[in-house]
Amino acid sequence: MPHLWNIVFAHFTIIAQNAQRCTYIFNHVCVTFRGAFFTNDWLVFFHGFAASLLLQYGYSQLTEGSCMRIGWCASLKDAALIKQIGFDFIELPLAPFGLENPDTFAEAKRAVAASPLPTSAFNIFFPGQLKIVGPDTDPARIRNYIARAAELLTAAKAEIIVLGSGGARNVPENWERSHAEDQLVQVLNWCADELRGTGVTLAIEPLNRKESNIINSVAEGVHFAEAVNRPEIRVLADFYHMDEDQEPLQELLKHRDWLAHIHLADTGRRHPGSGSYDYNTFFGYLQEIGYDGMISAECKVEQPEEDMRSSLAFARPYWKAV
Repeated sequence: MPHLWNIVFAHFTIIAQNAQRCTYIFNHVCVTFRGAFFTNDWLVFFHGFAASLLLQYGYSQLTEGSCMRIGWCASLKDAALIKQIGFDFIELPLAPFGLENPDTFAEAKRAVAASPLPTSAFNIFFPGQLKIVGPDTDPARIRNYIARAAELLTAAKAEIIVLGSGGARNVPENWERSHAEDQLVQVLNWCADELRGTGVTLAIEPLNRKESNIINSVAEGVHFAEAVNRPEIRVLADFYHMDEDQEPLQELLKHRDWLAHIHLADTGRRHPGSGSYDYNTFFGYLQEIGYDGMISAECKVEQPEEDMRSSLAFARPYWKAV
């Protein structure tokens, strides 16, 4: 039945472009059309399957890059402006919320709940004074902080928490490197424990060597994610940090299965499109690997509103056909 399988694959080419709906698609098959698997009318089954999805979501939602969301890294005070400009979400710094203080923790939950646009991602996981590597770590304090972070992230309906936190993770002088790596793996496991079942993924952020002395490349981030080997732990690729350390953009292709989040900037860490970064290649590789997660601009701005608008106008067209 070669002609029939051509129809099957044609339908899936259309309806499965949005990878984030794949789980729904297969559940939809099993629940709505399970009887068709036991009949001879496969053609009717697949036409009906495709038609039902198109009716529920609309053709454009399934075929025009509807899952590609672009956000901006900022504080909540900028949320209304970010929404008005047209970004899909805001990426907030977690550490400044003061999670270890019960009063500021409660206020943080109220604040994110009142955000005018989705708080889908967070960064700056750990404050600099809460060491997760070295002789001055406090395991009980770290675990309590992670538990509160998971509670806030769940309340915020977040999907990504970025672990950059160079000040917290830097390896102290004269501290054994292997010991530092073991400590990081332990912290990542604690994070995975707390994030399990929440829908939140931790994205390890490689930082350039000026900002951190451990996890300086996508490959090194993947090394730690593989050491933990849990679905809650993945890796971020930040164009600025990759460029600072002259990391080949081909690393995006090599580590495609581990990428969960993307950060954008441009020359001098200014806004995307303002400098000389090779975005044709960067975005081209992301398209080649079928990346369908979120991307955030994390950059310096001189004229916030103008730079935000310029960044969105620059980045959005790359994804219209994805």
